[in-house]
Amino acid sequence: MLSEDRCAKLTFHKTTSVRRYLRTINKLGHTNGFVSFLECRRYVVQFQTTPGFGIFEATIGVYKDGGVRVESDIDRVNLYGNQSACVQDALLRTYCFCV
Repeated sequence: MLSEDRCAKLTFHKTTSVRRYLRTINKLGHTNGFVSFLECRRYVVQFQTTPGFGIFEATIGVYKDGGVRVESDIDRVNLYGNQSACVQDALLRTYCFCV
């Protein structure tokens, strides 16, 4: 049995917070290599999944042309204890809820 076969399919449960992502502009007026503020608004979105009620967070870009894109890794922000004890892979453990 593959490791990922031991994990339940996570389903969106609810949004727990949305924060506008603000970055500072350096002395030269650059936005640290990112797309300018006028072209894209970024939000840090935190959401919960089931089963297991994991809480995850990612930065989402909403573009002037209507496009939406995940701009970062999706990180687990709460402890998962032994929910993922059935897998050894460190990355998979972050997202796994063992069935």
